[in-house]
Amino acid sequence: MKRVRCDFVLVVAMLVVLFMASKEVCVTSEAACNPTELMPCLPAVTSPAKPTELCCDKLKSQMQCLCGYLKDPSFGHLVDSHVAQKFSTVCGVSMPKC
Repeated sequence: MKRVRCDFVLVVAMLVVLFMASKEVCVTSEAACNPTELMPCLPAVTSPAKPTELCCDKLKSQMQCLCGYLKDPSFGHLVDSHVAQKFSTVCGVSMPKC
């Protein structure tokens, strides 16, 4: 049973990495837009957890990329007004008006 669970977790992790790697990366003057950089924010998006300091730092470094992420059907559906409010309150950033 342990072996099956470990294999399942490995397959899911590989699929996530492959999916993220297949996304188009846009280069800006500041930094590359890479949605995998925001992985530390996933718990704050998918649960009641608050964003961590690492999440806030990553979010701030990717601010110029957020409109692109929000318009992408793969990511945009994850952000609603409650999530935006949580990030605004904890990280001191506001979601851009795209």
